[in-house]
Amino acid sequence: MHVSGLQPCDERHPEFSRIKQICDDEGIDNSLTQYRWKVGIPTTGAGLLGEMKLVTSTTFLTEPTSQTLDSIYFGPGELVGGTATGVEFPVS
Repeated sequence: MHVSGLQPCDERHPEFSRIKQICDDEGIDNSLTQYRWKVGIPTTGAGLLGEMKLVTSTTFLTEPTSQTLDSIYFGPGELVGGTATGVEFPVS
């Protein structure tokens, strides 16, 4: 199992054709998008047992800053949250 973050400026996003001009106008290069993932253990109720922890460990197969988070970082029943930060085109 994997978890994937799909951003509006990604050409695979279902609304990309509508959003593309905004991404271009703002100078967002989707290939530079920065991803961060957090994992937490749920309680038996509606909350978390503790705070969600930032995934920082890198393995030889994957890293926690990629668009797709591999299941090596989480187990059954764990909550996964992600953030993506759009990055502007590099200034020349």
